[in-house]
Amino acid sequence: MQPLERMRAIAVFAIMMSAFYAVVGWWLPPPFWTEQADRALAHIPWIDEERYWSKDELELTGDSIHGAPVYRATLHTPYLTIDAIYPAMAGPLSVHFFRFADWNLDDRVWITRYAVTSEGDDLPVGSENEWIGRNNLDCNTAEYYTGFQLPYRVMEPSTPLFTLSQGQTDFSFPEGFGLPFDPKMTLSSTAQVLNHNQPEPGLKVRQRISIFFVRDKDLQQRFRPLYQRSLALMVPVGLNADVKLDSNITQCLPSGLLRSRPRINLKGQRITDHWVLPVGQEERRFKVTDALQLTQTADVHALGVHVHPYAEELTFRDHTMDTVLFKSKIQSGTEGIGLKEVQYKVDVVGSKVYPDHEYELVYRGNNVSGRSQDMMAVLLVYLYDSELDHLLKIRTGS
Repeated sequence: MQPLERMRAIAVFAIMMSAFYAVVGWWLPPPFWTEQADRALAHIPWIDEERYWSKDELELTGDSIHGAPVYRATLHTPYLTIDAIYPAMAGPLSVHFFRFADWNLDDRVWITRYAVTSEGDDLPVGSENEWIGRNNLDCNTAEYYTGFQLPYRVMEPSTPLFTLSQGQTDFSFPEGFGLPFDPKMTLSSTAQVLNHNQPEPGLKVRQRISIFFVRDKDLQQRFRPLYQRSLALMVPVGLNADVKLDSNITQCLPSGLLRSRPRINLKGQRITDHWVLPVGQEERRFKVTDALQLTQTADVHALGVHVHPYAEELTFRDHTMDTVLFKSKIQSGTEGIGLKEVQYKVDVVGSKVYPDHEYELVYRGNNVSGRSQDMMAVLLVYLYDSELDHLLKIRTGS
């Protein structure tokens, strides 16, 4: 079999497996299924109100990057009803599918920034951040890498391109970096609302989603592509563990519904990325080397953070060198439960990660509510994609 035929065969097999899992995977019981997970799935309160192709607005922002004008595509979700307390990742949600071709674009685009805010007729002034549970921007990994002629990467874990949540609702890349997309590739935005503090608010809230991008044909200098790795802090659960699986919330993304079910690590422990936070101070560490999946030295150019209320710090460490690569300081609101600011970082000049090093996340929190809460801590690491950049150079001849 010729190399090209072999690559095509691998791509076809990977796509078929992805399609099979997408169709029947939800009904396949994961290994080591637990009674807690069954109870949790029975109490999921989310509402998928509407799925549709959407193109609301497209406008020039007046800014430019590398000589290219910056566009903003704006999507509006349907109004979601907030009629009860909805903790993090437990409120009503809706999913929206779209393509850049929906805006009559016919050339490669580079996403440079993603932002979300709440809107509603009766929202108190200044409360826009309070109702944002999360917003994920996703794509189909198989479609993405097949489109860029990287078929052997279609089985890489599918993680959101962006995850925004309360305290971090706007994320941008350093100048000259972005996520490249063919206009015909399908993207989806998952929007979910939140309510920690008002028992019966009686509000209808929607999210305004803003996607900032430049067109490849407008660039006077080349952009460099990024790829993302989601590093979740995992904790043990079960009869002999010191924490319990959160029995009220299991659909917390960015790592997906099935990821929140307990799994087995190499030590035979059941672990989960969504746990019950006890009252008082807590510190946890978890090795994330495997999740980085490094095969060569890579440059880090941006870092995003997803946490729940009562988190105070999330630190990314090079365990081998005993150095801190990034520490996110997390600020809670002054009234009630909520996050005011979650620090993220862009343009991490000189930051590198190495395939022969060990890396870990260190989480610190302080639950002062007087009762158990839910917690999740995820670091989204954006790395320079040298392989894709090489292919893009060959195609453009630059």
